[in-house]
Amino acid sequence: MAMLSLSFFAVSCRSADSAVDNNGGNEMVNGSALLKFNLTGEDYEGKDIEPLASTKNVISVEKEQVRNLIVGDQAFIVTMTPVSKESTAQASVNPIAAGGIKLVQGVVFRVVVYRGDAYIGQKLYTINASGGSVPTTGTSSTNTDMMLDGDTESLNKYTFVVYSFNSSVDPGAAPTTNLSATSLSGVSGNSDLMYFRADNIRVSKGDNLLSVLFKHKFSQITTIIDASDVSPGNGIQSINTPVMSNHRATGNVMKFSDGTVTFGAAGIGKALSFSGNSTSNAVWTSAPLLFANPGAATSDMATLTISSMQVGAKTKNAISIPNIVAKPGYKYNLKLKFACTAVATPTWPFSMSDTDPGNAGKTVITKTFDNAPAADAGFVFDVYKMDNSFNLNINGVNLSNQEIQFQSAVAAYPRNIRFKSDGGMWELNGIPAIYNIDGTATSTPIVRITIGPDGSVSMMGRRSLGSALEPLELFNGALFNVINWKKTEPNAVMATMVVTGTTVMNGLGVGRKVVPCP
Repeated sequence: MAMLSLSFFAVSCRSADSAVDNNGGNEMVNGSALLKFNLTGEDYEGKDIEPLASTKNVISVEKEQVRNLIVGDQAFIVTMTPVSKESTAQASVNPIAAGGIKLVQGVVFRVVVYRGDAYIGQKLYTINASGGSVPTTGTSSTNTDMMLDGDTESLNKYTFVVYSFNSSVDPGAAPTTNLSATSLSGVSGNSDLMYFRADNIRVSKGDNLLSVLFKHKFSQITTIIDASDVSPGNGIQSINTPVMSNHRATGNVMKFSDGTVTFGAAGIGKALSFSGNSTSNAVWTSAPLLFANPGAATSDMATLTISSMQVGAKTKNAISIPNIVAKPGYKYNLKLKFACTAVATPTWPFSMSDTDPGNAGKTVITKTFDNAPAADAGFVFDVYKMDNSFNLNINGVNLSNQEIQFQSAVAAYPRNIRFKSDGGMWELNGIPAIYNIDGTATSTPIVRITIGPDGSVSMMGRRSLGSALEPLELFNGALFNVINWKKTEPNAVMATMVVTGTTVMNGLGVGRKVVPCP
């Protein structure tokens, strides 16, 4: 936020019944209210925010959150940090600046005046070359100064609403309606919307000083990617197609009465810029990203995706950082630090079938695997053979709310998993049945279950033994639960399978832990 001292030089040459000389219109045209700026404030707030969400529906309020994340075979330490307040005191200079706000020559803003709830008038101003401001000809404005009634009594109290896009673009005229009924609609999420309101301001004869503290209505995210630990001596060569999802670029509406923003419903991707970074540097910093998002619910979470990234001679593809929450009006540093990992011992081979001792004739078979290893960088179950459904219970929580069924036409257990890209399923359109794809001999996973360090669950699968692993999704009412894979002590895992003819599952479980890079 930026502190602006607006000096209103108000002359009372009208009666108390005529607060503004409207000349038949809605504008203040005959006054001598001159606005001067002396910025002594700060930019974005940096406390009591919601920087990074868990996968739960309730987003906790924290100052900073650090989490480990595995993307493919690469580990990241992800930190989203609110930038602390940066108070400054700056005399009127050109350009005018305070903290992260740089109000320079040509920036325009609107001042709208109300008496109680009633609209009085408005004016468009532009910061001039000397750091002051001049009234500007524009929509619903003239190049004459504002005039208010001023006296020594308490009758002439005004409410001021000031707003700007922190640019030379007119933020749009205010409707000439009551304050309580007024909104600024059609606000682009790519405009740096700022707002201020002051109530019950009495204007007297002579000079009147109004201090304005602009509040940013959208957030700002600076992304820092640090590959120094995994590639010493080698710089980042390229970061291709970095995009932050769920940016509300259109349909935003701001209420004048309190500055509340109703965000547009449609989220789109917004590109990040890393231009200007040197290929000899292993740490790249993006330009600040202006980001419009309500940051209030699970559906507001954003995902940072990077199609590919080259560090030295190595290339990483399909980087995806999910569950990012940015609260409006705050400024963040999002840091992605490449980390090194090692296999957490012991690894965990598993095998079960409907002929396991003691389970013959039962409709559901179970097998308990004690002492699955502690891991702080996630755990991966590679399944080499699957026939034809399963669930896992990990530390008392089921992997899914339903048995995960790959086969069709099983009574009471309908199919509920498919390929995410096109909805394809085993046994349909040339894809063989899951039990006819067997990677046991070559230790080729036909299904991969990944539990992230944050408890998120994802699955991948193959259409054939020679095809690539592809993302899978649950459907038909099935959902993944959040899994607490213990980081410092062994985990208890129990596998369950509904018996449908031949029933088999075997594979290998491997955990990973973050370690110092060699």
